[in-house]
Amino acid sequence: MNRHEIRSPQNLLLKKRMEIVFIAMMLAFVALALRLVWIQGIRQKHFSELADKMRRREIPSPGRRGVIRDRKGFDLVTNVAACDICANPRAIQKNLPAAQQSDLADKLASLLGGTPDHYLQRLSRSGAFVYLARGLDRQKGLAVQRAKLYGVEIREATKRVHPGGSLAAHIIGYTDTDQRGLEAVEAQFQKHLGSEDGHIIAEVDATQKVIPDTEREIVPPSDGRNVTLTLDANIQEFAEAELANVLTAFHPEGATAIVMDVRNGDVLAMANVPTYNPDVRGQVPPANRRNRAITDLYEPGSVFKTITAIAALEEGIPTSAYCPGSMTIGRRSIHCAHGAHGKVDLNRLIEASCNVGAATLAERLGSEKLYNHIKALGFLGKTGIELVGETNGWLQKPDTWAPMKTANVGFGQGVVTTPIQMLRAYVAVANGGLLVKPSILRAIDGVQLPPRPAPQRVMQETTAAKMRAALELVVLGEHGTGKAAKIANYHVAGKTGTAQLARGGKYIAGAFTSSFVGFVPATRPRVAILVAVTNPHGQHYGGVVAAPAFREIARQTMAYLEVPPDSPGDTRDGAKAGSFIAWQRNGGKRPEPRADAAGHLSNVSSVAE
Repeated sequence: MNRHEIRSPQNLLLKKRMEIVFIAMMLAFVALALRLVWIQGIRQKHFSELADKMRRREIPSPGRRGVIRDRKGFDLVTNVAACDICANPRAIQKNLPAAQQSDLADKLASLLGGTPDHYLQRLSRSGAFVYLARGLDRQKGLAVQRAKLYGVEIREATKRVHPGGSLAAHIIGYTDTDQRGLEAVEAQFQKHLGSEDGHIIAEVDATQKVIPDTEREIVPPSDGRNVTLTLDANIQEFAEAELANVLTAFHPEGATAIVMDVRNGDVLAMANVPTYNPDVRGQVPPANRRNRAITDLYEPGSVFKTITAIAALEEGIPTSAYCPGSMTIGRRSIHCAHGAHGKVDLNRLIEASCNVGAATLAERLGSEKLYNHIKALGFLGKTGIELVGETNGWLQKPDTWAPMKTANVGFGQGVVTTPIQMLRAYVAVANGGLLVKPSILRAIDGVQLPPRPAPQRVMQETTAAKMRAALELVVLGEHGTGKAAKIANYHVAGKTGTAQLARGGKYIAGAFTSSFVGFVPATRPRVAILVAVTNPHGQHYGGVVAAPAFREIARQTMAYLEVPPDSPGDTRDGAKAGSFIAWQRNGGKRPEPRADAAGHLSNVSSVAE
């Protein structure tokens, strides 16, 4: 081989190409080296954090929401261990063929319920996380865990449960899937009941499942605080059971019952029908969830005559009147439901529920004074009870009242109130004239709350004593409309009410609100009770519809609280109509007002707490 052959054009071209390849390789090497310097040097921290993020995961550690208890420590709502089922759609879509994804959806449906299409839809979402089910029983969660489904895991969780089912549902309310309060106490005290989740940092595999024993950081959860209510679960059950009987007997739109301690305003029971079970609420109609005791406005009717009488006594206006059966004001007339009463004093006016007598007192008072006493007794503002959704009563300003309006308000028409407002006014009569703040909250985390605002005097003690005597005659008097409220061995005081139901500014023919509100024992009141029934069917008088429910709630409450009888041997009982006749035959006498020289009924307690 000579030099000419070596330097042939072909060899020169080959040599040139080799030089180009070498240079290209050197440039690539330099670029790679520079890239490595960039990654491992300048950007080392960023890529290390990214790698850590890909193989580490923050797993929530749920806190426990606070428990809601009654005054005796019974759990009205608590928590149980549960689990959430979640999945990694990104890993499933990347690593499982469509047929296997379909099989996975079938298995999930068989284990959790629901349809395969529902789970396929959730597994088709973007991202690395999706919930498949929330708040499942542990047994179902363990079944999913045993199935070892690709890309699916269980997480610890808690679930809200109500041991009493629907007991006090309208007061307790419920939470959403993230354990946030949505209604009633659950919402009102969210800042106390709510918990804060902790977390665990752990290493995960390609499907985002935790690699055992790789926890790197643990932040414990913060549990919510426990809330104790003034409710007594047993008295609540008495009230709910009696309203259920009202629902069965009279098929009303709804009804409410409230039991309050007259000494301090503690709400011992607050019941409503229709009701619901927060654990299985599903598609519950809004009407079933409404706490009628604090939200519903109604014309009270004859139970409001007590308010007019209080105003007259406080103003020193004569309380006797004459009732011919009707009263004409302008071109309109007022009628008494039970005919002419003749001459009536305060006791007979209240006992026989005389419309004409109440209207006469209202006329004597005048609109301004009557309005001022209605306001003072708390009817035009909220009571301040610790529940969301409370409304306040309503009444036009007195300078707009026509003479007929003044008369109508006197016997409970043209004024609207809530049940809780009406009961609070009767509590003031029972305790000697003090308007208390109703309360549902007793303690937080076992710590008794600071004292409530001092009760406000809204009537003289002598006025309250006279009204207690008159209200007792409604139950025990010869012409009383509330005999069905009497329980054996106790004096009972109260008032019936039957008011035509108004909607959209118009009265509905044949529709009424039937009510009874009173207290027991009458001579030393311990509890006040209101029962109001909206649009009952078959009967509509408060003495027939509401008084029997009052009676049975009172009977059970007196026995449960072990309140000593104030009339031992008094066998009269509203459940047995003939007992009143038998009492008279056996030498019983019509009760007379029992007031001392100062006008006080004997042994009447006043606000003590």
